[in-house]
Amino acid sequence: ENHRKYYHTYRHVRGRCVVHSGKRRHGALDIEKGERASLIMWTKSRSYRRTDEYKQRYDISRWNQGPADRICLSYTHDDDYKDLTPKPLQYRMKPRLTELEKEVKQKEKRWLRVCSDSELLEGEAKVLRLEQENEEVAVVRHRGEIFAFDDRCSHMGASLCGAGADIEDLGICLRDNNAEPEAVKTARLRDGVVRCPRHGQRFNVRTGENVKGGRLKQKIYPVRTSPNGLHVEVEVEVHVEEASSGAEATVTALQETAEGPRGLKRRASWLAGLICPARRDSTT
Repeated sequence: ENHRKYYHTYRHVRGRCVVHSGKRRHGALDIEKGERASLIMWTKSRSYRRTDEYKQRYDISRWNQGPADRICLSYTHDDDYKDLTPKPLQYRMKPRLTELEKEVKQKEKRWLRVCSDSELLEGEAKVLRLEQENEEVAVVRHRGEIFAFDDRCSHMGASLCGAGADIEDLGICLRDNNAEPEAVKTARLRDGVVRCPRHGQRFNVRTGENVKGGRLKQKIYPVRTSPNGLHVEVEVEVHVEEASSGAEATVTALQETAEGPRGLKRRASWLAGLICPARRDSTT
């Protein structure tokens, strides 16, 4: 019942190592300088893992429920990770929110330009990084169609396309892995499948589903093409500061889009003009 509760923080001393049981919930904050080395030793007994004693003692589904301290949450194991973790802290080993991140922000859906149509070649990917929203969107071309999905693998957060896309037809993937097409009911054999370089998880780029089924899946984003290039629809954060009169507002767009600072200023000015035309010059 206390598996997800905070117990102790060890502060490292040079020349010393820490030995602990991997069954305990554990983690480490990002280091600011120097190097860190980890040695992981796995000891497995298949016969012991089949016993009732093991199943009762190490009931993982029971461990990943109940009260939790945020610092102990795991995006790999906890289904409620995104519900309990503020978005600015997700997939990051940051101990706390900054004052800016604590501010309440409105969200709007916007189409952000990724690149020109000719820049995205067949089988390749572009990654749109939204720093303020803490999102990374991969955009790929497969069999002439454009698809966009969360670039962070839902298994352990690794980048799916940051080092280049590894995409193949679903039919080939199922054949090579001796899987049945029924494993993903909404799939098509010509659908593209992206492979995670870290642990080999495979996801359908059209539906976001794991080719083996189960709860792991990727978020899918709408895409469109225009003479101006390829665009993806995402939710961006807009900070609205209420003016003293209560009738006016100063709007600051917190998202640096693929268009750069000039595009950011132009978008913010346009949005402010819709909300408070009389104060257009107060927009930042």
